[in-house]
Amino acid sequence: MRSSHNLAGRQRMLNSTIYFSRRYGFLLLVLYLISPLLLAGCARQTIPMTGISMPLPDVTRVSRLLPFTSETDLSSMRWSRAFEAFHARLALEYPFTDWKQIDWDSLYATYAPQIAEAEAAKDHEAYYTALRQYLYQIPDGQVQIGAMPEYRESAIGGSFGFSVMGIDDGRIIVHVLDEDGPAAHAGILWGSEVLEWNGMPVREALAQTDITWSTYPPATQEGRSLMQQRLLTRAPVGEAATITFRNPEAEVPSTVSLYALADSYEMLDRTKLNRQYMSEFESPITTRTLPSGYGYIQVRFIAPTMTMPFPVRAFRSAVNGFVRDDAPGIIIDVRGNVGGTFAFVPSYAGHFYEGHRFYEDVAYYQADSGSFEVDPESRLRIEPRDPYYDGQVVVLINDATIGSGEGLPLALQGLPNARIMGFSGTHGSFGAGSRNINLPGDISVWYPLGRSLDEDGNIQVDANAAGQGGIQPDIRLPLNAGSLRMIYQEDIDFELQSAEYWLDNVPGATRDAETETGTDQETTASEEAVE
Repeated sequence: MRSSHNLAGRQRMLNSTIYFSRRYGFLLLVLYLISPLLLAGCARQTIPMTGISMPLPDVTRVSRLLPFTSETDLSSMRWSRAFEAFHARLALEYPFTDWKQIDWDSLYATYAPQIAEAEAAKDHEAYYTALRQYLYQIPDGQVQIGAMPEYRESAIGGSFGFSVMGIDDGRIIVHVLDEDGPAAHAGILWGSEVLEWNGMPVREALAQTDITWSTYPPATQEGRSLMQQRLLTRAPVGEAATITFRNPEAEVPSTVSLYALADSYEMLDRTKLNRQYMSEFESPITTRTLPSGYGYIQVRFIAPTMTMPFPVRAFRSAVNGFVRDDAPGIIIDVRGNVGGTFAFVPSYAGHFYEGHRFYEDVAYYQADSGSFEVDPESRLRIEPRDPYYDGQVVVLINDATIGSGEGLPLALQGLPNARIMGFSGTHGSFGAGSRNINLPGDISVWYPLGRSLDEDGNIQVDANAAGQGGIQPDIRLPLNAGSLRMIYQEDIDFELQSAEYWLDNVPGATRDAETETGTDQETTASEEAVE
């Protein structure tokens, strides 16, 4: 989740702000750092990922300093009454109603009766499921609901022992396979083409696959399709499915019936490459020089931690080292970046700019006017920063790059020496700030409060009603059996290898073009990626 409004003259202070998680307090240092701001005009706010409420100035004034969430407590109300109040507030404050064409009246008419029915039956699972389904009608990865693991397990805890992926030639193939699972024992091989699911053409089955139990709602059509592919092969434990498939080199299809077995989500987790998680004991930035001589910066999330309280300084130090060593190219990896404090992004990007550039305005709902308005003090610009790097840059993205994580490819896309690379676009959920609503039944929900605008006042990055949005790659990597085999069977970082290949062959890189990893298959796949 991204933070919201800016405090005039406070951007430098952002570089020394500490980020905190839900599980650990660490609040005394926060109070020490921001105590000059807490002397007047306070209301109770909650620091995300701590769950701790404290007196702080209004969220629209401080949340660019720390990623604060404004909290509303409806937990003492009846389920139906709380849902009514929550719905009214969400419909009023959600910043993308028109952009995404959300029909709030229709949603309320559909789900309010389900909430009431669950309340009458005292059925907490039905209540939670209705709330989750309601929120997942909003295609926005920053609209979230607290997990209830037991209900998720009941819905998708079973696996048939494989997962599928759609590839560029239109086929749906098995790309993750449990060699000791139901599918393998039934004769399904890695790379098999799935043709039908329960008697239905597989693409029709995919289009009907429920995404309610995905980690968060997909925002783009591409993201939705990828999530449906991951969830097609999930089911309640014990549920049966009939699958028609054709093994590699087979002339005729085969049909088998399988039963879903509990797998602790192993098959699902194996499809989620490069996912990152926030922790105050992890470094948000890791850097190294690759054997190829290229610089590598992995930005896992955009926030300070106990192990790296000054990430802007760490990023600058990494760039400085690559400039000093005359690195012929830099690869910036934001695959799976889960976001954080988005005012850091212009500081990171400034090392690749010689001039100034507008980055964003943010508009928030103003109750007095009943409209979304920009606070002039919230404007962010990219300013040149020392050291300046003028070599070639590749930014690696994927569908799990979300929130502030999408900011760095946004800032660098279009520079003559930078390219965005990946199999897919980013998530397309770039909203600012957060409202946390505590509902009865020990349930919490979150939604963004602000929308990011470009210099012309247009919404940027967030996916629209047609599911178009996110940052699209300048170089879209080939999704075929060869690249999937390298990733899922041979444990090769195909995307990183493709970035190195592109740098080898673009004007401005000084390293001799050569294949360091060896096989003809790898070389061919990398060549396809950049041509």
